[in-house]
Amino acid sequence: MENLKKKFNRYGSIIKYLSYSIFVTVIDIAAVWVIMSFLNVGIVYANTIGIIIGFIIHYLLASKSVFNVEYGILGIGVYFITFLFGLLMADFIVYLSYIRVFYFLGKDINFLLSKGASIVIPFFVMYFMRKYIYLFLGKYFGEKGGMRN
Repeated sequence: MENLKKKFNRYGSIIKYLSYSIFVTVIDIAAVWVIMSFLNVGIVYANTIGIIIGFIIHYLLASKSVFNVEYGILGIGVYFITFLFGLLMADFIVYLSYIRVFYFLGKDINFLLSKGASIVIPFFVMYFMRKYIYLFLGKYFGEKGGMRN
């Protein structure tokens, strides 16, 4: 039991981040389905709305409990910029994986592996980017900039 506590203390923030990400993904998918099914909105617009809803919920859940950051302009600015970077990275990875890496597999398997790669890789990159950017800004701005140490 003590060993489990040590592991959670060591990896607790990334476990929380992962659980929030899974929760937000479910909300995102449900929102897109509801918007498409009941409001007769196209998939691109519905998906964009779902992504924005997920982004807001994820920021509200993770900024304080994972990154120890106060809500504010600086905090959401970092979250938004890293979100855009992650979105571009995910699109690049899904394209590259689909066209170059898993192209020889069946269409469905190719899609699943490419989509999986476009979720998993940006997940870790964005987590560590946010962690170290917030750490740097916390040292630079401290409480004044909305960062807590």
